[in-house]
Amino acid sequence: MIEDWVIEEVSEQWDVHDAEVVRAEAALSEAEFERVCDSSEDEHDLSVLRPVYRRLLERLYDAASGPDVLVCYWSA
Repeated sequence: MIEDWVIEEVSEQWDVHDAEVVRAEAALSEAEFERVCDSSEDEHDLSVLRPVYRRLLERLYDAASGPDVLVCYWSA
């Protein structure tokens, strides 16, 4: 189960509340967001990834703060 405090800690680690990241995320089109998400992280530098991470973390935070339990499954 993912709780909102976990998402906030990750947000702080990636410094996604930085003003530059906030502006970049606001300017990020949904198509560009999807393109980056569908590619490998290795294809992008951190300045491209941080706004994408910000949007992902905001969506996770919204889901974790909702009435349903948010469960994450990951397999390496």
